[in-house]
Amino acid sequence: MNFDRVAKIYTILEKVVFGNQLQWARTCQLDKIRGRQRILLIGEGRGRLFTELIKTNRGAIITLVESSEAMLSEIKNQYLHIIFLITTS
Repeated sequence: MNFDRVAKIYTILEKVVFGNQLQWARTCQLDKIRGRQRILLIGEGRGRLFTELIKTNRGAIITLVESSEAMLSEIKNQYLHIIFLITTS
């Protein structure tokens, strides 16, 4: 499934449908991975978990897999100082 068509409004849709439940589910176990050197994120969406991970795991190598180019673009626009390596399969 590709989320390009809803990328711009995804956060609003998420909040309307789920409130803060999805963000809580994303972040409730972050203390268990604090200080990790390598992290894999699959299907990250607009970067809400990524944002929390870079706060708690400074210096970690985070591999982010996202099939939606529009969602990935949203993340890249928030973090202009981070280098993203993008490949296609």
